[in-house]
Amino acid sequence: MAAPDSAPRGTFLRSAAPPPNGTFVRSTRTALLGALAALPLLLSGCDTSMITGKDGAADTVVAEGSASPEDSWILFEKGRAAATPKPSATAKPSPTPTPSFSPLPEDTVCAFDWLAGQVLLPVNTEVGAGSIRASWPRVGEPPPDSFRITAVPQDNVSGVQPELEWQTVTVTSGCSASGTITGLRPGRPYIVWVDAPESGYQLDGTPRPRSGRSGVVYPE
Repeated sequence: MAAPDSAPRGTFLRSAAPPPNGTFVRSTRTALLGALAALPLLLSGCDTSMITGKDGAADTVVAEGSASPEDSWILFEKGRAAATPKPSATAKPSPTPTPSFSPLPEDTVCAFDWLAGQVLLPVNTEVGAGSIRASWPRVGEPPPDSFRITAVPQDNVSGVQPELEWQTVTVTSGCSASGTITGLRPGRPYIVWVDAPESGYQLDGTPRPRSGRSGVVYPE
């Protein structure tokens, strides 16, 4: 069969020249098979897949949506919720020092067993030979200066009672007053009475304690 008129004599038809750099065009079937082979890797969620490059080295490909190397796993354990303990304070406040007060010197003359507001003044006594020495506090502001004292016999007397003999005691200083009653019968019971007619009145109008008495005493 003769060659076409357009071709020179002795010339054969060749296929198209191959692509440069020695790269061959793969068929459509080969490309489709490669895509199907890579599809399970993309759908499995694996972190990386190894694909051989042109130079034969292994390239690392990170699938889209997979965890990056910086991500870490978080583990959850089933259990009951517990309150976080609060840190306990270790520092304790220093105690406040208690102020100390020095006691005032005691005045033995004015040391009477008596409460404010008591109706009767307390009377202390000391017995002597046919006598009784009595002492009592001076109450008031200012305290009274004049008092009366007497010793009342405790013997039973039928008929008219004997008159009491009062004696005046004047005191202008100090917080107590004292006086001695003489002429008493030794060994007989007596009670000493104190009267303070000039004791005055308190702020609410009530009179200050103006009377006092002792217990039963027996002169020697």
